[in-house]
Amino acid sequence: MLETVGNRVTPLVINPGRVLLTNERLYFQPYNNVEPEPVTRIRLSSILSLHCRRYLLRPQGLELEYRQGPHTPTQHIYLSFSKLGDRDAVFAAMMEQEQLSLGGEAEQEEENVTLKWQHGVVSNYDYLLYLNSRADRSFNDLTQYPVFPWVVADYTSTSLDLDSPASYRDLSLPMGALTRDRLDSLKVRRKEMGQVPSYLYGSHYSCPGFVLYYLVRKAPQFMLCLQNGRFDHPDRMFNSVQQTWTNVTTNQSDFKELVPEFYDTEQGGDFLTNSLGIDFGVRHTGAVVGDVTLPPWAKDRSDFVSKLRAALESPAVSRKLHLWIDLIFGYRAQGEEAERADNVFYPLCYEGNVDLDKISDLNERYALEVQISEFGQVPKQIFRSPHPARYTHLPASIHSGAVAALQDSLHPCRWPRLGRLVRTGDHRTHKEGVSALARSEEHTSELQSPLQS
Repeated sequence: MLETVGNRVTPLVINPGRVLLTNERLYFQPYNNVEPEPVTRIRLSSILSLHCRRYLLRPQGLELEYRQGPHTPTQHIYLSFSKLGDRDAVFAAMMEQEQLSLGGEAEQEEENVTLKWQHGVVSNYDYLLYLNSRADRSFNDLTQYPVFPWVVADYTSTSLDLDSPASYRDLSLPMGALTRDRLDSLKVRRKEMGQVPSYLYGSHYSCPGFVLYYLVRKAPQFMLCLQNGRFDHPDRMFNSVQQTWTNVTTNQSDFKELVPEFYDTEQGGDFLTNSLGIDFGVRHTGAVVGDVTLPPWAKDRSDFVSKLRAALESPAVSRKLHLWIDLIFGYRAQGEEAERADNVFYPLCYEGNVDLDKISDLNERYALEVQISEFGQVPKQIFRSPHPARYTHLPASIHSGAVAALQDSLHPCRWPRLGRLVRTGDHRTHKEGVSALARSEEHTSELQSPLQS
């Protein structure tokens, strides 16, 4: 049996209590009556996954996913521990219990995810969710919510051309460097700052305020909690996708990326509509704040999310996504490479720049904790060298047993744009779906001829 002190973390709420581990169950007993139940009891045999997390830039978080019965929904509990070392002690003790069975293939599967992604077995969407989890970002922690990139740069056209390079954002650059004039202005400001260590961006790309900026219509209670019972000014809310894109590419203090909900086709963009009928106020134009205004190319919220998802999975994004991964989770996230990439944020955004355990003044420590939790945190660095590129540059839809005219991923493409390809016939040669193809150089001219007709 192991007993210690910890906190249950839910979005914007930290509830203290006691954590007790036996050979059959994990218990959390809060010190107050805020929780729905006086004691949370979790059978070790019901735990589906167990993750050590970083919380407030310290290795003190533990997140569990569990299902108490075969027909009950999956639940989560996120714990943070008051003393360094307690989290690791609880984790080690849990791993020793016979009742805990996470599956022997879990570790091996984790090592193969990147390889599967490279070969197109894992989608871009699922791979980004996986990387966010590895970097200790969780849907249960708004201070480290999963971060996704803007991939589409066209929010004014009546139709979205996914074959046009102009439709996409440059994934090799951080948000703050997308506009050259703004970047030059920020560099001048940094030079004039005279501060050591200096920084380029005074605002992060992900923090609770930015997450709730997008999700306020779906989770208004969290915004009320964050802002002392009030919503933001109507003109500063997420009113228009096009206007938000303009802000994040031109404003001197707005560099936010997106949240996974923009690409989640199962939820269908429910965060974009004011389905609860909440009174968010009236803008200076006299317009009532309601649903988010979508780009002209989107028929409705479901169509908007579906097209963004198609863009995320497109060959154009697949070829460059590893460059964005380098900026957020990889070798260009901090240090000298971050300097070269114009990817430098406020010092408190980085792990290791402040040691909270050495601060004896409780007021000073609390102030720093608030800054860390609200200002934004650079994800835990999980790659120290350039991330490999994806091998698969193929169209997303490959029908079972049918081979269509496809783009070769290993050589410069001399074919027309994908939108102009004409399907000339099907050849059923396999019982299972085709997972990989290669173009023979001997028959290049034969392949090109019908495609260009």
